[in-house]
Amino acid sequence: MEELYTGYERNDACYGTVTGRNASGCYLILDNNENAFAFRFSNLATGTKVICTVRRLAEGYKKMLVDIDSVCYAA
Repeated sequence: MEELYTGYERNDACYGTVTGRNASGCYLILDNNENAFAFRFSNLATGTKVICTVRRLAEGYKKMLVDIDSVCYAA
């Protein structure tokens, strides 16, 4: 029997919420409770809801890397 995998693969679109930021970008929690990071989006406030695309999967201690496509709700 096949096992269901609920994680995202490269180039999948997903929703996320900004949880923090630094000078390089912002930290997000995706709608499946995975942590992610987006470069060059340090201007987004905590709590902002966004649509993003997965660019690199999590590996070791590194978080998943995503690109933000659009802002759904600005906090």
